[in-house]
Amino acid sequence: MKINSTPVFWALFFLVSLVAFAIVAYSFIEPREIIVNDAQAEMIALKISDNENTRERLRLIRWREEDEFSSLGIVSFFWYPHGEKSAELSFNGLLGYIAQSRHLPGWLNDANTPPWNSREEFLSARHDVFKAKLRDFLQQARSEQVQYLIMYLEANLPRMLKEVKNPFAKMHVYENFYHVAVQENGVYALIDYSMFMGSGVSPEDRYNNLGWGLVHVLENMKGDAENLMEAFVSSADILLMRRIESLPKDERRHLVDWRRRINTYVPASH
Repeated sequence: MKINSTPVFWALFFLVSLVAFAIVAYSFIEPREIIVNDAQAEMIALKISDNENTRERLRLIRWREEDEFSSLGIVSFFWYPHGEKSAELSFNGLLGYIAQSRHLPGWLNDANTPPWNSREEFLSARHDVFKAKLRDFLQQARSEQVQYLIMYLEANLPRMLKEVKNPFAKMHVYENFYHVAVQENGVYALIDYSMFMGSGVSPEDRYNNLGWGLVHVLENMKGDAENLMEAFVSSADILLMRRIESLPKDERRHLVDWRRRINTYVPASH
């Protein structure tokens, strides 16, 4: 049997071998875990609260006019009036997580659905006592909300990686995810950006096959960056401009606030 020895053959053979190696190497990536202590989680919660405008106690429970649900906590944990409609960041999911480590207060233990059935009822004074207790609970559980968001983010990582077709790029995203996580402000940046612009797995996180979600930021980061947080912010800035230039609606008025937000990811000492 004669083996093809042309340069084209060997170039293709080398390329196929590299891809096969990348696929095998990716399949053996050692699972990792993001770990932050309660004090770190509390600081992350305050930074996210500043961005989400939820540091003020009254803002810990709200119901936007365009929504079908009330939003609770430092981000938007959904609480539908007639039971769950989405598994994404539900308040019941948060309660289930907290209940694993401590007893919930009796008045909240059986609250699978909120006591209000509509936005009008939510805005009335009828449930003021319940809402006051709920605000206190959410304020005291800020660090637990961050720990739950970390768990949610890591659970979502495999879905994010499925969005990346190139096996080398998959490893790049995976490594960047955990390398960013150990930087100062890294966990804050990963959570906040995913809450702010999405993880990249939803169709809403892209337009005409161009995305700006967290997975796209991690994929677009330079591999040889000396300062990972600056590289993260630079990548995010490029993709936010991509969003502005891609979407039919004009969002340029938001760019100043978006840039102010992502610039908080770089530690002040840098």
